[in-house]
Amino acid sequence: MTTYQGIAAVTQTLSYLVGSAVRAVLPEATVTLSPPEVQSAAARDVPRLNIYLVQVLPEPAMRSADLPMRAANGQLTTPPQVPLRLRYLFSFFGPTPGAQLMLGAAEIALREHGILDAALIEQALTGHPELAGSGLENQAPPVTVSPSMITLEELSRFWSGFFQAPYTLSMLYEASVVLLTSALPGTGPGLPVLTVDLGLDLDSGLPAPALSGFAPVTFAAGASIPVTGTGVQAGQFLQIADTWVPIEAAAGGTLSARLPANARAGVTLVRLGQAPGAAGESVATGVQGPVTAQSVPSAPVPAAVPVPGSAPRLLVIQPVLSQLSLIQGTGEVAMTVDPPPAVGQRVALTLVSLNAADDGAAPIRVGPVVAASAQPGTLRFALPSRASPLEGSYLGLVEVDGVSSVPALAGGRFALPQVTL
Repeated sequence: MTTYQGIAAVTQTLSYLVGSAVRAVLPEATVTLSPPEVQSAAARDVPRLNIYLVQVLPEPAMRSADLPMRAANGQLTTPPQVPLRLRYLFSFFGPTPGAQLMLGAAEIALREHGILDAALIEQALTGHPELAGSGLENQAPPVTVSPSMITLEELSRFWSGFFQAPYTLSMLYEASVVLLTSALPGTGPGLPVLTVDLGLDLDSGLPAPALSGFAPVTFAAGASIPVTGTGVQAGQFLQIADTWVPIEAAAGGTLSARLPANARAGVTLVRLGQAPGAAGESVATGVQGPVTAQSVPSAPVPAAVPVPGSAPRLLVIQPVLSQLSLIQGTGEVAMTVDPPPAVGQRVALTLVSLNAADDGAAPIRVGPVVAASAQPGTLRFALPSRASPLEGSYLGLVEVDGVSSVPALAGGRFALPQVTL
């Protein structure tokens, strides 16, 4: 989670990123974080980049996500969240050639690092103990930086009315979304939804794509995926994890497809496909004259090709935490995850206390960590050090790229897998 330090951490990261870029082209350049102002005559010839947070806006796409869940007695069970968009004014002072050099270097740096990754954030916050523990490097989704459109007239009024200072070479960039999360005791990530009611047609009144939405599916090689949509029929294909799988007719006239073994947990894009030549395409492209056995290219014919004009859909694949155990004497827990995380996937472990005495206690979260290589099914996580003991039974949840596993039920309650500490 990103704490109250998140806004300052984003500002410092941008200062580190752009400051490094401008000093690479102008070593004498300085970077400041103060409100823009007219420089003294003695400092006018010194190239300077000023970064100033001029506006904070709510993120409209996540406005409803900031409503926390509450228990029957009204107490919070999930932490409140504040999704924000930050608008920054980058101002370039000094002689015109130097200001334009700094502008060019800044533009390239912000495009090269349009996503503030964990490594960059950690480097930027080194030497800033007041920002330690901000959690910005672990935020999912990560903060993205993009140019903010503004006309020259609006920018001129911005300077003359807001700062009451002469205009200097400037540009605006927006950082979003910064997801500030409360650290209230007794709150933590909510348990996943057990069932999803797809009776409501979310696309009603809108032009429908070929495929309708998919319900989340728990990973299992060959798991059945219900398929619905306009014009979708048996004999077509779905592209999942770069693998084409056929759409088959199921009992009762419904359609389904099988989850391929190479699918990975998280959110993946699914496309509708058809057999090559189904819409009149020539399989032996580039061959002139009659198609014979000798004239057909030797390259293998693809299993399917995308249906023209068909919009892709998102499929949520939930990981499976099948085993969870304490490694004695190490302070670590071992878990078996299916499917194994791929390189670059973010994996986190959450332990929810099942002890009656801990009712309302905050869950224990470990990670996330980024898989640097192809990981086996068994992973090890070091438990955090805490002042209070961790003895007791805990329910385990694993998250892969933000998608949580679904624990098994016992007696009508989420109870498995468990680990005893």
